[in-house]
Amino acid sequence: MNDAPKADSPPAPQPPRQTRKLLLGAALALALLVLAISALRPNYETLFRGPASHAAALDVARVRVDALTFADYFTVEGKEAGPDGRTVVLTLKRAAGFPLKDSDYAEAAAQTGSSLQKLLALEAVARGYVRCELFDARGDFLGFTFERIRGLQSHETVEVALPLPERGRPARIVITY
Repeated sequence: MNDAPKADSPPAPQPPRQTRKLLLGAALALALLVLAISALRPNYETLFRGPASHAAALDVARVRVDALTFADYFTVEGKEAGPDGRTVVLTLKRAAGFPLKDSDYAEAAAQTGSSLQKLLALEAVARGYVRCELFDARGDFLGFTFERIRGLQSHETVEVALPLPERGRPARIVITY
């Protein structure tokens, strides 16, 4: 046997070092591009469902609203899905005890006695904002918003639009101070 290399087959050419570096750089750039796109990708579930189906999944009639803390000042007269499909719209109606002028607040405060809950509710009415907390069917807290109710001083009713949370479906809304 002849162990000598064959003269008629040249060794395989090696790519130049610069070409290898360029290929490695291109692969790294492609990997970074894929990573950046995946980090910025939209939420395809909500993108393809559309706004109407967001509220359609929520039966607004089954959502309970607890506003007992403010029974002396306003009541919840209605609730419906917002036109954008991403809100629950509550209609609040002014009650007889709602303070219409500054002097009414002192009288209302005197009537609360030593009840801290009633004083805090009155203070929220005086500020013109209430806190709306959303809970799911299991009672888990989903989030909250502050809603302006100042309009009840000049109008008998106001509407507040509560945005639906991204996760979970509210089964109960608690209006508190």
